[in-house]
Amino acid sequence: MFDTIMLATANGAVPTDAPALNKWRDAMIDCRKCFHFKITWEPAFPHACLVFGIKSRNFPSVEVLQATGLQCPSFQEKARKDRDE
Repeated sequence: MFDTIMLATANGAVPTDAPALNKWRDAMIDCRKCFHFKITWEPAFPHACLVFGIKSRNFPSVEVLQATGLQCPSFQEKARKDRDE
C-alpha cells in the first residue's frame, strides 16, 4: 500500500489506523524544503543536514525525531524563487 516508510515515532511505532497515520505523516518535517538540507550524492547516505552534520539514508528530520523524540528544531524553510521574473 505505502512505499517503504522509514519513519517512526519517538517510541519506534508507526500508527496503524489510517487517520492517525495521515495526521502523523502530515506533521513530519519535509527536509527538502529546509535551507540546511543537502543531497550528498553518496548512494549509501544520500541525505545530509548541515546543522547537525549528519548523512543518512533517511531524511535528517527522521533521524532527529528518532534520537530525541522531538521535531527538528533547526528547520528553516527555503526562500522561494519567483519563476515569473
